[in-house]
Amino acid sequence: MDEAGTTNDINALHQIYHDDMRIHMIDTDDNMVQHDKPGFIAMLEGMIDANRGASNTLSPNPNPNPNPKEVLNMKFAIFLATLALGASGTLADTPAQDSLRAVNNTFNAAAAAGDADALTNLCVDDTLWIAQGTPVSQGLAGPCQLFEFVTANKGHVAHTIDHLFVSKDETLAVMIGSVEAVVESVGMDATGTYLFVLEPNDEGWDIVTDMWHQHVVE
Repeated sequence: MDEAGTTNDINALHQIYHDDMRIHMIDTDDNMVQHDKPGFIAMLEGMIDANRGASNTLSPNPNPNPNPKEVLNMKFAIFLATLALGASGTLADTPAQDSLRAVNNTFNAAAAAGDADALTNLCVDDTLWIAQGTPVSQGLAGPCQLFEFVTANKGHVAHTIDHLFVSKDETLAVMIGSVEAVVESVGMDATGTYLFVLEPNDEGWDIVTDMWHQHVVE
């Protein structure tokens, strides 16, 4: 990303980013903003254009061709600060957060009971599945395969929540946390990180994106 993202050839990003890429951002008003690949690239182009206009009107030394690296670094720094502000606004317990924690509790209870079906039922039918070492897929095949492997081998998997973000209108949430996975029969004793994107349903929340990776032991 660094080379393409910091030169004027922003079209090269089309080759770097996956076609199914989804970006979820929380703005300063705690609203969740979503972009697909074309929308995100268009946003980057708009950042560069906007900064070029600002340079032409506000700078004592107008620069008609600003360095995109400086533009993107500045904008992403602002984005990261915005994300932090969004997080700080959601630290207090709310009904939405309580219901999201209930999803995590349900996951852990189903994992402890070895109930692969209950784990899979937390996901929508077209869940976006992103796991290390495998192509991005959509559907329940990925979750089913993993959950059935763990339960069939009497493994222990537990999630803890490290970060929880809820949009102001409560139509989308992001849960990021830690994973402990022990499957003694295959010699697995690992930790990892997971990220869920969730949407509300009539009874709580559905997982619409499940992304995880296993930490490398050095």
